[in-house]
Amino acid sequence: MLLEIEKTNLLIDENENLIVNCLSTQLLYDVEKSRCLDLEADMSNVHDESKLISKLEREYLNLQLKYQHLQESFDNKNSQASQEAPDFNSFFKIKNLEHQIQEKDNV
Repeated sequence: MLLEIEKTNLLIDENENLIVNCLSTQLLYDVEKSRCLDLEADMSNVHDESKLISKLEREYLNLQLKYQHLQESFDNKNSQASQEAPDFNSFFKIKNLEHQIQEKDNV
């Protein structure tokens, strides 16, 4: 009978050790699973941020192109305006000639 009690106690001890090992393994699994979920969330955030950065880079390049086209358009308009306008001396020559013509008409 004593031998049977000792065997039963040994089996109970072994069973308790197996339960502790099983719980420890389950706990480690849960911790690792949680870490994996955190990493997946971080990767998703990085991917979203990467897409946002790409979008901002495209918008920046588009704005640079718009600025360049506006600058070219402005330069072209200034160039045309300066070509169409008479220079300073020509303006006074024209006014002088107009004045001479008017004097001849008055005479």
